[in-house]
Amino acid sequence: MTLHKVKAWNSAIRVTIMMLFVSFCLPLIVYSQAEDTNILIQKLKNVEWEGCFDLRDIAEALKKKGMPAVESLIFALKDQNPDVRARVACVMGWIEDTLAVCPLADALNDENSDVRSNAAWALGKIKDDRADEPLITALEDESPDVRQWAAWALGELKDECAVDPLIAALGDDDGSVRWNAAKALGKIGPPAVESLITALKDENPHVRKLAAETLGDIGDASAVEPLISALKDENSDVRMSAAWALVKIGKPAVESLITALKDKDPYVRRWAALALGEIGGDRAVEPLISALRDENSDVRSMVALSLGKIKNAQAVGPLITALKDKDSDVRRDVAWALGEIGDTRAVGSLIATLKDKDDYVRFTVAEALGKIKDARAVGPLITTAMKDEASYVRQKAAWALGEIKNTRAVEFLIASIEDKNLEIVAGACAFFIRRGEPGTETLLIEALDKYGTAEVAVAFLNCGNAQLEKAARRWAKTHGYEIYHKQGSPGGPIWREDR
Repeated sequence: MTLHKVKAWNSAIRVTIMMLFVSFCLPLIVYSQAEDTNILIQKLKNVEWEGCFDLRDIAEALKKKGMPAVESLIFALKDQNPDVRARVACVMGWIEDTLAVCPLADALNDENSDVRSNAAWALGKIKDDRADEPLITALEDESPDVRQWAAWALGELKDECAVDPLIAALGDDDGSVRWNAAKALGKIGPPAVESLITALKDENPHVRKLAAETLGDIGDASAVEPLISALKDENSDVRMSAAWALVKIGKPAVESLITALKDKDPYVRRWAALALGEIGGDRAVEPLISALRDENSDVRSMVALSLGKIKNAQAVGPLITALKDKDSDVRRDVAWALGEIGDTRAVGSLIATLKDKDDYVRFTVAEALGKIKDARAVGPLITTAMKDEASYVRQKAAWALGEIKNTRAVEFLIASIEDKNLEIVAGACAFFIRRGEPGTETLLIEALDKYGTAEVAVAFLNCGNAQLEKAARRWAKTHGYEIYHKQGSPGGPIWREDR
C-alpha cells in the first residue's frame, strides 16, 4: 500500500467521523445548553433578593451562554411575578448585552417601581444611546428611586441631549435624585457647562448649589466669572459651593479671585479670601495682606486663616500688627495663622497677647506658641497662661510646654505628676505618653476621667498602651462618643517614643 493511498484513507475516516458528530452529538450539545439556560432561568426566578451574590453568579453563568440566554431573559422580563421581572432586569444589567436595550426600555413603563428602577440601572450599565429618550422620560417617574437611577444612567451614557432634563432634575424634591443628576452632569462634562452656568441663576437654591458644585467638578475655566458672581448669592450654601467650585477649578481662577477681594460685597470678598487660601499660593500673599485691612471683620478673619494656610513668611509682619485688631475673632485667627507659619519673629507679640481679654484668643495664642516651640515662651506660659482663669487655656498652655520641652518646661511638667495636678496632666498628656514612665498610667487615667476631652481619649486610644486604650474606650462609652483604633495615627503620641 502506497503512502498516497494511506493519506486518502485517513482523510475519509476523518470526514465520516465529523459527519457522525454533526448528526448526533452537536444536537445533544445544543439541547444541553438550552437545558442549562432553562435551569439557570428557573434558579433566577426562585432566588431571594437577599441572595444577591447568588443572583450575580447566575448572571455570570447566563452571560457565558450568549444570545440564547439573553433571549430567555427577554421572555422572562414579562413574567407575571414583579419580583422575577425585577431580578431579570438586574441580571440583564450585569450581562450588558445590547439585545436587551429595547425590552429594558419597555420595562421603564412597568407597573412595578422596582422593575422600573432596575431597568434604568441596567440601561446605564449597557450604555446604549437608544436608551437616552426612555431614560429622560423616566426622570419624571412618580418613584424617586426610578428617577435617581434614570439620572445615574444618563450620566453613564454621557449624551448631551440629557443636559437640560438633568438640569431640571437638580430641583427635584428628592435629595438622591438631585445628587445623581448633578453627578451625571459632571460626567457629561463640558457640553453641560453653558446650561449649568444658566442654572446658577435658577430661583431654586438647590439647583444653584448643585450647579455650582458640578461646575467645580467639570473644572472648565469659562465658569470662573459666573461662579465669582455666585459668591453674592443670598443663600449661604450656594455661596460656599461656588467658593469650593473655584477651588476645584484651581489656577485659572486665581486672578479673578484676587480681583474679587476688592468687590463691594463682603460675602464675595470673604469667600474669595477662603478660595485663595486653598489655591492662591505665593501669588495671593500680597493681595491678602492688603485685605487684612478690610472694613469687614469676617473678611479680615478669613484673610488671616488663608495666610496661615499659605504659610508664606512675608505675611508675618502684617499678621503681628493684626494681633491688635479690635475684633477678637480676628485676633484669634491671626494667632492661629502665626502658629501655622511658625516664624519665631512672632513669639514676642504672641507672648504679649497671652493677656488678651478674650479667652479664645489666649487659648489660640498658647497653641501657637506650642507650635513655634521657642524657649522664650516657657516662662510666660508658666507664669501667665498657667494661671489663666479659664481651665482650657491652662490645659493648652500645659500642652505647649510639652511641645517645647526645654529643661524648665520638662521640670515644671514632671512636678505636676508629683503634685498629682490632674489638669496639667490632662493638658500635657501627649508629653507624658511619649515619656511613657511606668506607673504613670493611673494618674493619666484619673486625668482623663476628670478633665478629659475627645482629643485626650483619642490620644490614649492610639498610643499603644493597653491600659490607656481600655480607659479611653470606657470614657468614650460613658460620654457617648464613638472612637476608632488607629495605632500610630499621624501626629499622635506613642507610648515611650521619647525614650
